[in-house]
Amino acid sequence: MENNKNIRCAGALFVLVMMLYMTGDALLTKQAAIGGLLLIANSLSAMAIAALLYPMLAAQSKAGALAYLAFRITEGILLMIGMVFLLLPYYAPSDTAIPVETLTSIAKKLNYLMYQTGMLSLGIGGIVCSRLLYKSSLIPKWLSAWGIAGYSLLGIGCMLELSGYPYGILLSAPGGLFELVLGIWLMVKGLHRVPARIMPA
Repeated sequence: MENNKNIRCAGALFVLVMMLYMTGDALLTKQAAIGGLLLIANSLSAMAIAALLYPMLAAQSKAGALAYLAFRITEGILLMIGMVFLLLPYYAPSDTAIPVETLTSIAKKLNYLMYQTGMLSLGIGGIVCSRLLYKSSLIPKWLSAWGIAGYSLLGIGCMLELSGYPYGILLSAPGGLFELVLGIWLMVKGLHRVPARIMPA
């Protein structure tokens, strides 16, 4: 019963993180405090997803479950650091030697770097999780295969963005849609019951 509750909570968080990030990012330049809190909530929710799924995933592969948890924690930390960079211009002393325009430009570049690196961490962690779900049949294989493909495209998009090619948003769409569908699936259907077995990562 407790596992079922955790799975449904994880599903709800998959949906919630998208709303939190989009709303927080939009509010950051208008209401910095509220936007910042929503972005922090987004990062904590991303970490919570992996923590909630850990017992079920670890029953199949402890190494895979730990890797997914580590990558999602890394994602959350990087996104929070990026958010702090964006807030710096708003709270910098008025007598700072660096012009506000320059500080804002630097902050945006650092946030962009943290965001893309964080999304790359999500992509790698998502591949690990989806591969584990595929092998264990905890969700339908077509859905976990979609996750592997979607997160792979997300990772490729992040690497292209970091190399100066603006294709990240386009390539992130399949992975983003997968997370939405997975979240709804987990809330409605949960995970299939399969025997616990330790598999190689």
